[in-house]
Amino acid sequence: LCSSCNVKSLQRRHVCISRLERPQNWGENCCEVRYVILILAPLKMKSTKTAMELGRTFATLFSDISFRQKLLETKTQEEFKEALVFQRHQLTAANQQPTALGKEETDPRSHKPLKCKDFFKAGRGIYEDLCRRLPLYPSDFTDGIVGSNKTLLKYMTTAIFLYIAILLPAIAFGSLNDESTRGELDVRKTIIGQSIGGVIYSLFAGSPLVIPLTTAPLAIFISVIRGICDDYNLDFPAFYACIGLWNCLFLILGGIFNVSLLMKLFKRSTEEVIALFISIAFVVDAVKGTVK
Repeated sequence: LCSSCNVKSLQRRHVCISRLERPQNWGENCCEVRYVILILAPLKMKSTKTAMELGRTFATLFSDISFRQKLLETKTQEEFKEALVFQRHQLTAANQQPTALGKEETDPRSHKPLKCKDFFKAGRGIYEDLCRRLPLYPSDFTDGIVGSNKTLLKYMTTAIFLYIAILLPAIAFGSLNDESTRGELDVRKTIIGQSIGGVIYSLFAGSPLVIPLTTAPLAIFISVIRGICDDYNLDFPAFYACIGLWNCLFLILGGIFNVSLLMKLFKRSTEEVIALFISIAFVVDAVKGTVK
């Protein structure tokens, strides 16, 4: 969070940077604030040295997530200042290098408002994603293993951490699915299905360390499907497979017609509402089990 102010009585500029002990949520556009920057400047200054220009400079410095992480690791004020000076030199050197003509942004739609015609360009989003990602596809698998920046230890520890972090929810929700489906979808099937889906996703998405995780909404959805099968005497595996194929159809249509662009309209509150729904659903199930 960067705040600037012009003060008549000042003769020179003053900057105060505060690193908070833990992230703070201070509003819609100030989620997870970790640094507070206060800039005070005299009223009469050169156009390149105003409080606004100085705020833009610090905004550029702190826009780098790796630089913010380095600041978190500093122990003293001297180390903090040295990191700021080093980052400033890095940005100065980068700005002095000639930029390549015709260089495009990573996401050409990142700053463009949504238009209806964007949804009628069938397959355009998939084509543009392939054009952006295919040149980087091999490096997604080789980064951290080969090259001058290889870090095999960090690569292996990350893989082990993800394996444990993903396996435990799979066992927990697999046991829940086993209970709700009366053994037709147990822990073993949950782990096997998640592994197959993770391998396919990693190969096509170029993200070898990402595995789709079994979540609470899916467990609730499976229990609802089981209830429908019991009410109408339907075969659960066949009905569950049909639902999966039907969802695949909608996902394919969504990819073709660029429906993912709608994610620009969603905010942090959407995730919190979904988390609230999940919590309420599990609390209700727990209360029902206690009453019985």
